[in-house]
Amino acid sequence: ISISSSSSSSRSIQLNSTVDLSSITMTLSRDLFIRLTAGATFTRSFEVFMERWDAFLIISSIAYIPLLLMTITVNSSAGEFLRSIVGAVDPDASPADQQAAMTDFVALWSGIVGKLVLENLFYGLAGIFAQSTIVLAVAELYAGRRPTLAKCAENAISFFCNIFCAGFLVGIGFSLVYIVTFGIVIGCFISEVRILPFLGFLLAVVAVVAIVYVAVAMMIISPVIMVEQKSATDAIRRAWDLASGNRCFIYCTVFALALVNAFFNAILSSIVFAGSNLDAKFSVFGSVVGSISFLVYFPICSIMITVVYFKIRIEREGLDCNVLLGELEHNTVSVMIEGGDDDNFKYASLAVDANKLEEPLVATKV
Repeated sequence: ISISSSSSSSRSIQLNSTVDLSSITMTLSRDLFIRLTAGATFTRSFEVFMERWDAFLIISSIAYIPLLLMTITVNSSAGEFLRSIVGAVDPDASPADQQAAMTDFVALWSGIVGKLVLENLFYGLAGIFAQSTIVLAVAELYAGRRPTLAKCAENAISFFCNIFCAGFLVGIGFSLVYIVTFGIVIGCFISEVRILPFLGFLLAVVAVVAIVYVAVAMMIISPVIMVEQKSATDAIRRAWDLASGNRCFIYCTVFALALVNAFFNAILSSIVFAGSNLDAKFSVFGSVVGSISFLVYFPICSIMITVVYFKIRIEREGLDCNVLLGELEHNTVSVMIEGGDDDNFKYASLAVDANKLEEPLVATKV
């Protein structure tokens, strides 16, 4: 296997490093580094959660607090919003009453929009930190070490900027696609040409599918950055590569977990608010009941994303405990090796002393 080192100047330096394939050992550890089915992925995620449920709940509460504040803000104004909208569109109301209702609606919205923006920003930042901490804790458990909250939080802070920048870049891309698509679709629907509205609808469907296709791959950005210490742009490329051929598995597992959470919320609300009116659901207590499952759903979802990430790497690269330990200690590099007669490429991870290299290693085809 040829391993080369490249720099930002696009030049390549060939290192005199040839590795004998027979010397690569991929010893499994603790039965964690095995292929997983979708059902086994769920089981593994819950097992990992129960391993350190106390720490995971503490971390989850960091993201839950701003989410609860947003829920209370929305619910506290929901009743007034509904009354204003009904009054503005009521055909039996006088024009003056309709105008007054619309004025109230605008005033309510302008009064909470700033608060919602700040709370949403707080939630986004807290969510990045909490998820990164959980991802690293799962990696430590996979490596056979008992994670400590302080160490995981410290490392999460170290890579916070990388994850934020990666998310920002992806968000900018999604926003551009949305704005361009929205403009074209509106133009198609107001056009007098009959076929254009149909084409605009098809374009909207294609845009949604494309966004979901990309978003599924970006779900594993956090594990890529926290485990492999990638930069924002490198993490995006790495996540895209790992998701190739695994998008259906990633989407189905995460979506299934979201359905379980939604079902639990529906059952809980129907029990707690049986016979109650809407005011009870929109109260502070109702906001707490409607969002309390997040405390468990958020860490399990973060754990599942990490488990799926490891599952992909185990199958494609032969990830094992020794390699993972090396990555967590910043001294492992993944390389690609050529397969058999079918010309498929398989992967392996080699432990090297990265601290003694003048430039970072990159894998090259054999």
